[in-house]
Amino acid sequence: MENRDTDKVGDWGLTEIAAFELDAPDDEQLLQQPQRASAGTPSEQQPGASPARANAQAVESPNACKIYVLDATEVAKAHGLPACDPNEVVVDSKTQIPLLRDHAHDFWHEVSLAPLPHYISANSAPWYTVEALKHSAALVRDPADADVVLVNDYCYKLRWLAYVHAGGWLPSLQTSNDEASAGETLLSIYKHVMAGPLWQRRNGSDFTFFQSHTGFARGAVGGEYESMLCQEFAPALQFVNVRAQRYKCQDYDEINFLIVPGSVHYADMVKYKVAERRKRLQRGLPAHVPPEEMRPTLLFFRGKCTPLKYDWKNNADNLGKLMRFHIVQDIAAAQPEDVTAFCTGDRPEMEAAAAELNGTAPMSPETLHGDQMGAFAHSVFCLMISGDSQTSRRLPEALLGGCIPVFVGPPFHTLPLAEYIDYAGFSVFFNVTRPTWANASQIAWTLDMAKRASHPTDSQFWVPDIPNIQDIVIPIERAADMIGHLRSMPADEKARRQAALRIARSKFFYMPLPHSRGPTGAQVLLQHMCRRAGRDPPAAAAPVQRSLQPKSSL
Repeated sequence: MENRDTDKVGDWGLTEIAAFELDAPDDEQLLQQPQRASAGTPSEQQPGASPARANAQAVESPNACKIYVLDATEVAKAHGLPACDPNEVVVDSKTQIPLLRDHAHDFWHEVSLAPLPHYISANSAPWYTVEALKHSAALVRDPADADVVLVNDYCYKLRWLAYVHAGGWLPSLQTSNDEASAGETLLSIYKHVMAGPLWQRRNGSDFTFFQSHTGFARGAVGGEYESMLCQEFAPALQFVNVRAQRYKCQDYDEINFLIVPGSVHYADMVKYKVAERRKRLQRGLPAHVPPEEMRPTLLFFRGKCTPLKYDWKNNADNLGKLMRFHIVQDIAAAQPEDVTAFCTGDRPEMEAAAAELNGTAPMSPETLHGDQMGAFAHSVFCLMISGDSQTSRRLPEALLGGCIPVFVGPPFHTLPLAEYIDYAGFSVFFNVTRPTWANASQIAWTLDMAKRASHPTDSQFWVPDIPNIQDIVIPIERAADMIGHLRSMPADEKARRQAALRIARSKFFYMPLPHSRGPTGAQVLLQHMCRRAGRDPPAAAAPVQRSLQPKSSL
């Protein structure tokens, strides 16, 4: 595989470099770090050799949490099932979706650029969580000692997902049989796990599963998989990335689910910043952007606004995309000079049409994501609007650029790890009282437990993920009305929110951010598992105290 800068900046050990804002001094160092033989893979290190782990063991609490990793590859080996190697899977650099390496030459000819390692995938959060545990004092080798059993099924689930993407993007490959076989292998592993003594000792209540995709499974095997998640896995803890994914199950217990972020890598932001600084030096300017020049854009949004129907046959609206389309139209009608908000398309002709509507030039796949990273870094506020599902990778990417998230509803974008993150402290929430994208029957503020989601994209379940949202939401009649509120925010208030953002953002990333001393998302998940088991977590990341800013503060 081609040696890329994105591999270099993925080094697990980079924990104390500069901030991501463009006026920070040391990002150039990130691209100068020697690359490990394993392309930044932390599992090369021995957990027992970690100083942090040794120190933690020296002061271990009598109630210290102990977590055992149940590796699906070992279960498969014991029962004669196919082996799995995550390096068989590579990732599209534009979409961050996984595909089998053997299919990559067809896929990249059709879609994108060069492949990236599997751990750059938007679905790689389970891998980082296991890696974090390997360097934690909570890891135990004997399952009999464990308070929590973390099921490491990452490789098998990733391979199944890769076949699903191959069938969707490249139907000529005819991978449906391989897709079904990959799913059947994973289901067989689960059945062997549940038949074993480790599961049966507590009926699975001490187990944890990570569902890193909103609902990719298809066909008969997919139906059996989803049924197993809702029924057999019901006593276990499940990490999921959208609320509707939880409410597909007929029996639901809040304590057994936690909404978590998708996996986003920081490489593109670092590459953008390094390129920008080099350009400034070539023009004879200081490498670092003066604060007064740093964020000329008040509000930024760019994203796909199609298709407007999720199911054309049944006339089912794609509510997230409808929201995007209507909000962009409303803002464009106001013609604010310091706001950049427009739609992009999936195909060249759609991209050209969007460019004509927005008065901009079409963007190629090679520049689209990098330019978006730059826009986040140069904007004060960034819109967070749901898409095909309630979640998106836009939130952690905006936080990388120091851009204050602006959540617009109803319905609202998902708020991962809401128990551990003070969204009110660094975000702004607007409720459009007369939405043009939906009627009242399509919008829910609380869950109706008599109903169940038919699919993770079911917008009836896109309810706010924090209970006190009514205390912080700002009512506006039209989407464009938010511009006046944002423009009138005092400078010290913006600075306070940006400072809170920098403190919170490490929790949105599963790998350590350069410069950050805060807990990663993976570490927060380890702590959550331990708290659920009634044990002391390996490090501090207590539930946050909420910041209830008065609505009049704007």
